[in-house]
Amino acid sequence: MRAQAFVLYFCFAFAGGIFLTSFFVTPWQMLPALFIFGALLVSIFWRHKTFVVAGLCVVFFAVGVWRFQSVQAGIENHILNGYYGEEVSVGGRVVREPDLREGHTKITVAAETLYVEDGSVLDISGGAKILLTVKSYPAYVYGDYLRITGKLQMPVESEEFNYKKYLSAQGIAFVMYWPEVGAEDRKKISQPSAVFEKIMAAKKTFRGAIEQNMSPPESSILSAMIFGDQGSGRLSKEWTEKLNRSGLRHITAVSGMNITIISQMLFALGLAIGLWRGQAFYFALLILSIYILTIGAPASAVRAGIMGGLFLLAQKVGRPANAGRAIVFAATGMVALNPFLPTRDVGFQLSFLAMLGMVYLMPSMLGWFEFIPNPAWLPLRQLFAMTLSAQLFTLPILIYNFGQLSLAAPFANVLIVPLLPLITVLGLAYGAAGAIWPFFGWILSWPAWLFMAYTIAVIDFSSRLPLAVIIKNVHWVWLAGAYTFLAWGARRLYQKQKLNFLLD
Repeated sequence: MRAQAFVLYFCFAFAGGIFLTSFFVTPWQMLPALFIFGALLVSIFWRHKTFVVAGLCVVFFAVGVWRFQSVQAGIENHILNGYYGEEVSVGGRVVREPDLREGHTKITVAAETLYVEDGSVLDISGGAKILLTVKSYPAYVYGDYLRITGKLQMPVESEEFNYKKYLSAQGIAFVMYWPEVGAEDRKKISQPSAVFEKIMAAKKTFRGAIEQNMSPPESSILSAMIFGDQGSGRLSKEWTEKLNRSGLRHITAVSGMNITIISQMLFALGLAIGLWRGQAFYFALLILSIYILTIGAPASAVRAGIMGGLFLLAQKVGRPANAGRAIVFAATGMVALNPFLPTRDVGFQLSFLAMLGMVYLMPSMLGWFEFIPNPAWLPLRQLFAMTLSAQLFTLPILIYNFGQLSLAAPFANVLIVPLLPLITVLGLAYGAAGAIWPFFGWILSWPAWLFMAYTIAVIDFSSRLPLAVIIKNVHWVWLAGAYTFLAWGARRLYQKQKLNFLLD
């Protein structure tokens, strides 16, 4: 058994501890027992590799349980928990780009100080975030230091949607609605934050240039495709529903699948213009990094970029089989940093599963669709296989989370996904040009508008097809069964593909 296999088992054990603890309450007394049991297996049967690996897996499982419990306890024991339902005055900094909605704005503030009634000021910095719902004006930006006064509340939980768990994946534990916001205090911030503040300002300028020369819905969907603004008020409810019915909602998110498709197109472009494989890899990685920085480097985009970069690295070294292990290792690191990701962040679930689908299903699908042309400068067959394999692997989790199955999705994705890299590049060029020289931006807006008009037409047409099936109340047992079947099928196909390669 190779070292990579050992590490893979340890990753699964660690993630398993986090996953199970997120559903079941684990008594703290159980942790020492798990550590002792694992240590005994290793020490007593140290000559037997199987028992040693099993013992270490038990230890890593216990570490996963401890990690989830420690993060959860940090939130539950925060000083602000003692003020639920009360009027409080808190000082904090805006740590994310404000989310503009229709008639209001959502602002995420990292709490730093608590102003007590007796006049004292307590330092409460260290991770507590509050989601504010405020009026659209005055406008706030990343880095603003605000003093907010309002009723501290707990996010609403319901059978259909657990808002509390959704926010916890983003590190948000508290909400305030329509608080009184004091005058902005532009206190000195750290150098990394100052750099990020400039990036956010540039992003705002880019988006403004896009919206200046293009009207909705083209401008709102283009902005969502580039910046991942799918949750903001810029995208109307009508078009959000059309994207859902057509199975194209993913194009408005900076997901692992989209990042990988863009990186593969850049890699193919590099090879087509005469670059060596190694040079094409660095070319694609550089453009990808610039893109992620340009859109403000949100956590979801950084995670997607890491997964996409690993997939790209496997293409560079000519060993795509290693991409699966690398993605699991990277995902485990992400889960260690934020143990709420596996069960509370749908975006992470979709990115991770889409990447696994592309690694283990795409090789077989390339052989199934040999009739599709695959020129070096536009690898249509590869793009089609990537899209379909990712969709198959994400379909069960989509049905489980959203209760809707779009049978129009394969048709719509074939028409749109190959154009994603071109639309993204055109949109960025158009936004940058418009920010520097409005007239040049207006000229570039025409080709961008042409592609967006086509995109809008496909979304509108496919959403009208009577192929969207509503499936509600899907049990988790069905989800587990669906992924067990998918894993079995993918493994069989993957092994068959490797055997055919050896025979050839």
